[in-house]
Amino acid sequence: MKKQETGFTLLETLVAVAVFMMAILGPLALTTYSMRSITYARNQITAYYLAEEGIELARMTRDTARISGSGNWLSDLNNCFGAQECYFDTVQKAVDQCSPGPCPKVRYDSTTGFYNQYGLSPTNTETIFTRSMRVEKITDHSVPPDDEEDEARITVKVFWEDKSGRHEIVVEGYIFNY
Repeated sequence: MKKQETGFTLLETLVAVAVFMMAILGPLALTTYSMRSITYARNQITAYYLAEEGIELARMTRDTARISGSGNWLSDLNNCFGAQECYFDTVQKAVDQCSPGPCPKVRYDSTTGFYNQYGLSPTNTETIFTRSMRVEKITDHSVPPDDEEDEARITVKVFWEDKSGRHEIVVEGYIFNY
């Protein structure tokens, strides 16, 4: 009788290593994909809230103009009409035109937890988000042309770039002359 040899052959070892690698790399790839999806979802939610805030800032600007009696209900949003993009300076409570060039990046203040597009301080850090706003008067053809428009469309765009490319959220809202 021949003595049986013990140990693994080279082929058995390679098969065992391949099975082991698949058992490790499968969950690792799933974890990587999940982390990327979580980051995208977090950025998408933040961008949506920043866009909604842009609509609310336009409403606040309209309300402030009406309460103070400072003329036309859209006068403080003049920098945003037509093809002009603008941003809201939350520190100075003013609407500024973005041109020339793109709007400034949204900043995050770590002491207050608020986002803004203005203010350079040690606690204000630039984020990956850029927010711009446009205002379009909606003309009601049923009223005489001399009358003031009573409706405007606000379009707020927030975009950001990350490793997977450029992403954009667009939110539209309407404000009325009350």
